Amino acid sequence: MEKCCALSIITTVIRYQFVDMRSVFLLFLLFVSQLSVVWGQTKEALDTYRLKYPKHHLVQLKDEMKIIVRMEKNVPIVEHRYSIEYLVLDNNGSLSLAEQRIGYSSFQQMGEIEAYTLVPTEKGTKKLPVKRIDTRDAETSGSVFHDDNKEKVIFFPGLAPGALVHLSYSFVMTDYTFPFSYNFFASIPVESNKVIIEVDSSVHINHRLFHGDRLAIQHTENLVKNKRVYTWFSDKAMIIDDEDVAPEPRYYAPHLLAQIGYYTTKAGNVSLGQSIGDLHANYQQNVEQVENEIPDPELVRIADSIARPYNDEFDKVKAIYYWVQDHIKYIAIEAGMEGFVPRQPSAVLHKRYGDCKDMASLIYSMTKAIGIPTYLTWIGSRELPTKYTEFPSSFCDNHMIASYKKNGKIYFLDATDSFLSIEMPSSFIQGKEAFVHLGKDQFEIANVPVIPSGITQRIDSTWAKLDGKNMTGYIRSWHSGYYHSLITDVLRDMPKNELDKFSTSIYQRCNNSFLATNSTTKDVLEREKPAFMTCDWKASNYATAYNNEVYVNLLLDKNYIQYFDLKPDRVAPMEFPFAFDDQSVTIFEIPEGYVVKSVPKNVELKTEFFDFSVTYKQDKTTVTSALHLKTNFILLDTANVQQWAKLLALSKQAFSETLVLQKK
Repeated sequence: MEKCCALSIITTVIRYQFVDMRSVFLLFLLFVSQLSVVWGQTKEALDTYRLKYPKHHLVQLKDEMKIIVRMEKNVPIVEHRYSIEYLVLDNNGSLSLAEQRIGYSSFQQMGEIEAYTLVPTEKGTKKLPVKRIDTRDAETSGSVFHDDNKEKVIFFPGLAPGALVHLSYSFVMTDYTFPFSYNFFASIPVESNKVIIEVDSSVHINHRLFHGDRLAIQHTENLVKNKRVYTWFSDKAMIIDDEDVAPEPRYYAPHLLAQIGYYTTKAGNVSLGQSIGDLHANYQQNVEQVENEIPDPELVRIADSIARPYNDEFDKVKAIYYWVQDHIKYIAIEAGMEGFVPRQPSAVLHKRYGDCKDMASLIYSMTKAIGIPTYLTWIGSRELPTKYTEFPSSFCDNHMIASYKKNGKIYFLDATDSFLSIEMPSSFIQGKEAFVHLGKDQFEIANVPVIPSGITQRIDSTWAKLDGKNMTGYIRSWHSGYYHSLITDVLRDMPKNELDKFSTSIYQRCNNSFLATNSTTKDVLEREKPAFMTCDWKASNYATAYNNEVYVNLLLDKNYIQYFDLKPDRVAPMEFPFAFDDQSVTIFEIPEGYVVKSVPKNVELKTEFFDFSVTYKQDKTTVTSALHLKTNFILLDTANVQQWAKLLALSKQAFSETLVLQKK
């Protein structure tokens, strides 16, 4: 269910680090309560903020979200109100604020927008109202063919260092079952973070603050004039800094999730989001038309023809799954309820394209047509850290697959990855909770396995010899698991005359002069076999000669020394798309007329998270180097990230060592 965009409001790139802003917050209070006085001291205020945040171009003085839930005719009405203020610190800050966007969809009825710039003058401030607000179709992601998302584009006038930008707006949700959230983190300093949820006393809110221990956040709950008021406040935000291979910030940064749990009417309580059962009751309405569809005769005919050659039930399901992968093109369509409700399987079969829900419903319907049960399943990609068992809500999922049970094992059938074995879930749902729809009012939560590194292997053998300072040779490599899937996605439609260029890019030995020729492939389109690739290669000016000696680094693939460098003060976890087992061997032919003077030392580092080693072996005519890197995780928590730093230090040392040859 590609529905993440439906609730997005002003999306920002997020980075982090901790900043103590208590002293600056006192200045902020003075700033907002006595604007004319503070603007008379613009230079002093600017100097203070610039000194506090020397790497930033903006300070967000205020970030406030207020959710109001009121009852009208026994139905909740949910209104969102936002109030935001920025202080421009320099000209780069002016450029970044020139156009601000408010994203929304058909599930949100936009209200009034108030936007202006306060410009400092000698006498105080001058208010410059925004005169231009455009409405546009929001840009879709590369995987989305069409959605109904819009954006308001606001053009702020008079932006210059010292200017204060104000933006406030509101909207009413057309569906009160949607949850809401707030992030206590941002890519720039935020001086005041505040969330207020104000509800009628008959409305009960479920809420949970995640990673609240990372920040001082005050929380209160009060009953004021038949209204419940929940408040969360922090006088500093967590600043998200740029980190290599970091997961989405909600994996580790403080954020609030909330939704209506239930509301009370004269007829009794109406439960919306108290439990996983409530979520299932809401979701199962979206799949009723798929469950109730009488299969089209053409669908039945195709399903039967695919399954007929096989006797075993598992083989029949596998054949249908692979057929959907091969014949239905993935195109995401997210307009309105199309982001939630699968289309009729017969229509998907006829059109030969669909989104994740459509592919799942087609697998479900085709296996049903031959009398084998599969199950529609909601699931979140790894972009979403929230589990159903932590906070059951639509924050947990943005995707749909089919599930199949056999001998106590669940197979997770995700046809959006067009080249995966039935034994493997798509890499971006590994480790996630799957919400399996078993039937009316029946469901289960199943855990998607993390595929062990031994399944995803790259075994690479390189033969190499010297020609002066140049290197030549040939390569043989095997790719299995997720490596195989990635290669096939590229190679399946690649013209033959492009293959050498592809080999050059993925093998990249020695230096930038590396060139692959005579490339071949085998079993690339066989899901359940490793893909085999070969090529000849050459690289210029790689060896170094000095007097009677030649120096050759036998670790030819330099990408390993670029493996995700870490900042010393890193606090974000590390995330890899999958666990892997890389084995790279180089067999180097000792040139005639030379002897080996010295061979680099072997190195090894083993932890519970990875194995790394570089070994050398010499015989009469060759020296062989073997590099092995095996990972045992897809998410490495912050406490253990420095284990990877040790690997980086050791690998850099290993890659600096050379084989020394001497003339006889």
